[in-house]
Amino acid sequence: MLIKSLRAIAWADGVLESDEKIFLERLIRGVGLVPSSHELSLFWAQGQGGGFVPEESDPFSKRFILSKAMEMSYEDGSYSERERTHIERWAQQWAISAEELQEMEAEVSAEYADGFL
Repeated sequence: MLIKSLRAIAWADGVLESDEKIFLERLIRGVGLVPSSHELSLFWAQGQGGGFVPEESDPFSKRFILSKAMEMSYEDGSYSERERTHIERWAQQWAISAEELQEMEAEVSAEYADGFL
């Protein structure tokens, strides 16, 4: 679910940036998956449709997905308005307050500004 969720955010602005792709490929390999280049090509192409909202019930998982989506969005140097809109829509559906979402955004933004990630 995490990988599909992040793919949806990566495509939110209509472009899968190379930095976002690298971020996702590191994550895919980090969880122990070793897809072929053909499998990856199919995976990237499937993400072009908008409107995906992950079905998640665990509060920790919801917050983890949102924070990783924000991190990936910063990978290309631009947390776009369309990416932000998708993340906000997920937060609303998952009953995460706007204040909590802003706190998460501030933390991720600060980490990227400080060069921690």
